[in-house]
Amino acid sequence: DEPKASRENRPHRDQESPSALTHPVSPDSMQSSSGAAETQRRPDAERVRTLQVRFSEAASLATSREDLLTRLARTLSDVVRADLLGLARGNAQGESSIEGLLHPIAGLPEQTTRSLQDYAHTAVRERQTRMGRIGRPPHQLLICVPIFTATAPEAFLALFLAPVAAPDVLTTVVELAVATLSLFDLRASTTTLDREASETAALVDLAARVQSETTVTAAGQVLCDETTRHLNVVQTAVGMTRPGESKCSLIAVSRSEGNVSPERRDTLLEAALDECLLRGEPACWPPPPGTPRHSLATHKQLALRWNAESVVSIPLRMHTGEVVGAWLSVVSSPQQSQDVIGFMQAATPLVAAALRSLQRGERGRIATAWIRLTETLRKRRGRLLVLASCVGLGLLCVPMPYAVRGGCEVQPVSLRYIAAPFGARLLQTEVEPGDEVTTGQLLARLDGEEIRWELSGATAEFDRAAKERDSHLVEKDFNAAQVARLDMARIDAKASVLRQRSDQLEIRSPVDGVVISGDLRKAEGAPLTTGQTLLEIAPLDEMVLEIGIPEDDITHVSVGQTVVAVLNALPDRNWVGQITRIHPRSELVDQDYVFVAEVHFQNDLGLLRPGMKGRAKITTDNHPLGWNLFHKAFDQVRFWTGW
Repeated sequence: DEPKASRENRPHRDQESPSALTHPVSPDSMQSSSGAAETQRRPDAERVRTLQVRFSEAASLATSREDLLTRLARTLSDVVRADLLGLARGNAQGESSIEGLLHPIAGLPEQTTRSLQDYAHTAVRERQTRMGRIGRPPHQLLICVPIFTATAPEAFLALFLAPVAAPDVLTTVVELAVATLSLFDLRASTTTLDREASETAALVDLAARVQSETTVTAAGQVLCDETTRHLNVVQTAVGMTRPGESKCSLIAVSRSEGNVSPERRDTLLEAALDECLLRGEPACWPPPPGTPRHSLATHKQLALRWNAESVVSIPLRMHTGEVVGAWLSVVSSPQQSQDVIGFMQAATPLVAAALRSLQRGERGRIATAWIRLTETLRKRRGRLLVLASCVGLGLLCVPMPYAVRGGCEVQPVSLRYIAAPFGARLLQTEVEPGDEVTTGQLLARLDGEEIRWELSGATAEFDRAAKERDSHLVEKDFNAAQVARLDMARIDAKASVLRQRSDQLEIRSPVDGVVISGDLRKAEGAPLTTGQTLLEIAPLDEMVLEIGIPEDDITHVSVGQTVVAVLNALPDRNWVGQITRIHPRSELVDQDYVFVAEVHFQNDLGLLRPGMKGRAKITTDNHPLGWNLFHKAFDQVRFWTGW
């Protein structure tokens, strides 16, 4: 529930100075008040500019999100004298926990802690800043600003026991701190996405390069060289095991230079690869705290021989769980080890499958396939396969209607656009998309306060011009009287326009139908321009079904052919009709170029609504079943080969 203090002390300019509305103010007093307000705002503006500079410096110096929160809290405490700064985090059960940024909050009174939690929950739920007074008597100013860039619901809390500035100024300052934190979160998220995209591209490129090789040795060499280059490691080695064996044989080493002889290097590398297979999991020397240290003696010896800081390895395990070898890298720094292991774990399934496939196919793919085919034909199952193939070829020659399939969408036959008759502020909206409306039903209201002010001013100007005209007539100054009469006509015309606009403040529906677009609930209070489209209303008595026909099937479709459509919203009903029109030009629909065919349906039961989607089947001429199934693939091959 919204706290009582929040409801009673919500920041509103009219509520803060009621005397300004009930007592007249002389021009002299207004001038003196403006001067005092200007004098008071000047130090507040300087304080805000100072905070902007310090917030920017804190964001540039922060090494993490927690570090930035601490820096922002210290800045707020120093400049605007915030007495308590905290961060409220929500969980899946809707509960909030508050963490003090500079000081712990465990010693706060229970009532104060409950008020902080209520304000944080309300700010996150309503997605807007909350400000109010708490305490007994309520003299403590609490400002709560939601944070939208966090992974979980969060809110920034600032409590002022004795505010040093106006509440609006302090609210702006706290919102500026939250904006700095949100910008920092967005930059961090962008950096993470860029790094993940780069790693994904590297994995795809590595798998493609390995699969493009013709021998397992060449593929292993590519794997070692590309890993060394991309991860910037000292050395990379790959070993393979034969089916049924557990010993790993070295097949490739990266072309990095080292201070170890080739014979000694190969022996150490094979021993380290065997250690990795023995562990059955990623290995790292020196091992991270809390991880097993067994079977790492050769890893340690290899690091000493290479004068390297770390050695990591991982079994080459396919998606099926079969281990086909091991993959090892000599790393220059322990901090790099986890990144190297992460990259190797992501690439292992693809690399392992490619290496095993090359290992199995080294004797020749064509020879292997021919041997398998000959062995199959010698068996009874092979002869049955030949008979089944002949029956299948016969079935492919049976003529069948060719069905063209495509997506479809229900659209209204006509649309009525409701626009703003003149520039005004939107006061209230009465409908939203999906509502059914009738002719003359109220759709929205425009704010007529400004029009009434202008109309009152025009009436006053008209009276003034009338008095001037009468005085000029008394003085027999006919030229001036004529000018005053013309001024009266101008003012009267202006007043007529204002009265006409006052009569058009209620926007009503011109037809019966349903509102298909124009959600104005969030735009209430926003200014509108003349002619701005507010709503779209579609009559529901007749609807048109638009079917997207693929480009390669348009030559088989013509007007008058039968269409059977099934809509996602009405899966138990078939809509049968005939094509009445085909658009002559293709259109881009859902990232594909299609030709749109129209089928009209009467919507007497009101089941069809604009925007309903589904699938449609168009029955065309008869063709052999084989042509129906394979003509597209055949045409694609002809296109690729240039026939």
